[in-house]
This record gives sequence, structure tokens and C-alpha cells, in this order.
Amino acid sequence: MERNGAVVEEMWNKPAAGSMMGMGRTVSAAGKVTESEFVEIRPEAGVLSYVVQLKLGGPITVFPASKVTATEVVFSNPDRDFPQRIIYRLQPDGNLFARVEGRVGDKDRAQDFPYKRAKCE
Repeated sequence: MERNGAVVEEMWNKPAAGSMMGMGRTVSAAGKVTESEFVEIRPEAGVLSYVVQLKLGGPITVFPASKVTATEVVFSNPDRDFPQRIIYRLQPDGNLFARVEGRVGDKDRAQDFPYKRAKCE
């Protein structure tokens, strides 16, 4: 997806051995990577979890699943700073909608990511 001249990408591999691995990056209009993350969806302490590392070698944060349906999964970690929830929803057209949400101070905050499926090149 594009936002304010930047390209936001998420790439996921197929599930294997009980996990899915992915990565995300944001590339600015100037052609620089401004954000990156490495993600694995796997069982953690017996619960399907979103395990994220924002920078290679950085700390890992675990978001256990709080809701799983055929078209939506919600991962929650209320003890974390923003975001406290990560939502993925399969859209009827086959695209993926993602949302991060939570509280910052005394205000609710959310950011939507309406991804479009693309072929890897």
C-alpha cells in the first residue's frame, strides 16, 4: 500500500512446521527504509501468537491471539505500549486488511493498512 508517498509492504511465506514467517518495511518517497519488522505467527505457551521484532536483533514482543475466525484474527497484548491489538482480516476480494490499535496516554489510537495482494518479483 502507499501512504503519504511511502510504500508499506508486508510479505509472508506459506505456513510450514506450525508457523508463518513474514517481514514488513516502509520505504519513503526518497527511497530509504524508514521502518522494518520481522514477524512469526506460531504457538507460544500453547496459544497462537504474533511474535514481532521491530529491528533485527531488537527485543521480541509477543501478542497472543484473543480471537480467531475463518476470516479474522486479533492478537492482543494489553501490557504493551502502542499498539495493544493487531488485527488481520481477509476481505471478500482476497485482499488483506490490517489494523493496529490501542491507547496512547488517555486517547484511543488506530492505524489501518488496507493491503493489496501483489505478485513477488
